[in-house]
Amino acid sequence: KKLVFIEGEYGQGKTTILKKIINDFGGKKQVAYFSCNRLDGRLDIQRLLKKRYGFLGKLFDLEAKDLVLLLDESQYLGEEDYKHLSDYHKKGNFKSIVFVRPKINGDANGLLSNSLVGDLRKVNQNEAVKIIRRRVGHLHLLSDDMINEIFERSNRNIRELLKNCEKLCKHSVDNEMTKVTEEIL
Repeated sequence: KKLVFIEGEYGQGKTTILKKIINDFGGKKQVAYFSCNRLDGRLDIQRLLKKRYGFLGKLFDLEAKDLVLLLDESQYLGEEDYKHLSDYHKKGNFKSIVFVRPKINGDANGLLSNSLVGDLRKVNQNEAVKIIRRRVGHLHLLSDDMINEIFERSNRNIRELLKNCEKLCKHSVDNEMTKVTEEIL
């Protein structure tokens, strides 16, 4: 029942959090997702609310109530969008609104006072190794030291680390190598 702001840099898991929420609640028509980088002007909140009921919603002018609205890339919203979203939240159309963006700045200040704010911190080397091990197990292709090196060369960005590990493992397998080496890197 809150407004939630999640901030974090590219590749830190913001969209992954939204996907988890969608997977857990999306099939029950409790969640609406919108990526604000597709905006061409103002956010059409009415369309989001009526879309929940499809054709019948349009026909009978039905508006959803108690939705959880997930707004990815919310840095593209304008001041007026924030005001309208707050109004719809107060009216009960949205049970909760989750704003996801790289950095929170002044355009949302009016909403921040009664909101939850989460900052996704950067991952350290030990956590990076754990993430890779959880994804792929203990592959003989990748040593912990090599994962740390790839992590550093990926600018300590988890998304880039995952992509680079995949590319390096594929290259090693395609070339019949038994492990990822500094030379391959």
